[in-house]
Amino acid sequence: MLDTKLKKAEATIANQASISTTKSKHYEAKYKAMVQEHQSSIQKITQEAQAKFDVAQVQHERAVASYRESLKNYVVISLLQARLKMAYEAMALGFECPSWNIKA
Repeated sequence: MLDTKLKKAEATIANQASISTTKSKHYEAKYKAMVQEHQSSIQKITQEAQAKFDVAQVQHERAVASYRESLKNYVVISLLQARLKMAYEAMALGFECPSWNIKA
């Protein structure tokens, strides 16, 4: 009788050990899958953020280039207007210089 109880207890312990090993493997696999899912989510978010940053950087560079070009145009126009004003003022005072092409 004692041997029978001892064998049942050993069988139960062996069953519990295999059950706990199986559960442990299951939860380890579940944990690995969850970690992998989170890492892929983080990578995806990082890539999206990098893409948005790259787009913003390109837009900024274009805006700066456009600003510089418009500033150059404004400076050229201002210089030409100043030269014209000086030429008209000189003509009003009676000065005339052949190198001043006012009509152009």
